[in-house]
Amino acid sequence: MEYRDYLPDFLREIRDFCGLADGFDPETEAFRLLCAGAADECFPETAGEEGLSRFEQMLSITPKPGSSLEARRVAVTARLRNIPPFSLGWLWDKLTADCGADGFSVREDPEAMQLWVSVSSGTLAAALRPALRESIPAAVELTMSILSREETNARYAAVLQTGGTISWEVE
Repeated sequence: MEYRDYLPDFLREIRDFCGLADGFDPETEAFRLLCAGAADECFPETAGEEGLSRFEQMLSITPKPGSSLEARRVAVTARLRNIPPFSLGWLWDKLTADCGADGFSVREDPEAMQLWVSVSSGTLAAALRPALRESIPAAVELTMSILSREETNARYAAVLQTGGTISWEVE
């Protein structure tokens, strides 16, 4: 919409206001286009050079020299798609795929924001810890341990003791 459209009818033909309109219209149109483009920079699918460089900086992506805008866009969207949303279902699926159905145990305490993961081998624990720490929110405390399954021929004894019950009545 042009500046003259905002003026009342009797001011639209005055030379001074026409001169103002000639100066304002290009500037307001440029500002309108700039504002419309700012929304595009927020999404990697529509971002330009500035928006993609911002995404690359946030995701620690170093573009190859001479790579096109489209290649950089593909790299950013691929990295964003690889960041899984954290849920216990996702964790269970990941551990099942990496450790097998019976190669791990998980215990959680949602109120204390704690998560305990035990896996079957030390090398698996060392490999999984960075991947889990990257995917699990920073506010959740992650404790990793190794499941140790050993067979032994040792015998254990226990002593059971029973006692009488004393009850008091107060009058």
